[in-house]
Amino acid sequence: MGGMLNPFTPLTAHIHHFYFRIDLDIDGFQSDVCEEFNHNSLNDPGGDEWILLNSQSKRIGKSDAARKWRIRDLVSTNEAGQPRAYDIEIPQLAGRDNYSTGDVWVTIYRGDSIQQSADVGADCTDSALETVYTVGPLDTANGSDIVLWVVMRAHHVPRHQGEEQYYLPYHYGEFSIVPSNFAKLTSQTRG
Repeated sequence: MGGMLNPFTPLTAHIHHFYFRIDLDIDGFQSDVCEEFNHNSLNDPGGDEWILLNSQSKRIGKSDAARKWRIRDLVSTNEAGQPRAYDIEIPQLAGRDNYSTGDVWVTIYRGDSIQQSADVGADCTDSALETVYTVGPLDTANGSDIVLWVVMRAHHVPRHQGEEQYYLPYHYGEFSIVPSNFAKLTSQTRG
């Protein structure tokens, strides 16, 4: 983000909400499922768990559980039979509020219309994501064409008598998409 501060309210602290629509198709688009990770215990090697999500829904991050999400393919695997997937990790620089009430929304693909998602944030809230997009079940047996909506939030305290007097220095927020089980496992011999 970058630009100029609002000249009428240069002292007003605020939160920026950036929404991203992620469509990670793995070996086609019909055989994907979404899972949610929760870390439960360092003392129990089996204490971490991936939970298969069976409905479109708003999801909440929990830093104390190292919560993250993944899109996993039901068919495509590596040589060891491990499913190919993408893990989505979302650090936040601000908390949820009345305008942005979730961290990830698990939905399905609804077409490539130019108007697709035009209603998200139209009223400066995430209500369309919850009432229009996250409605209905997910096919956990055969897979669905999963689309994730991810929000990045950043709290901004203006420095109107310093670095931001004329222009905002650019601020970068990020989340991670980490591939899992895509690497080739067999070694190649050299001659």
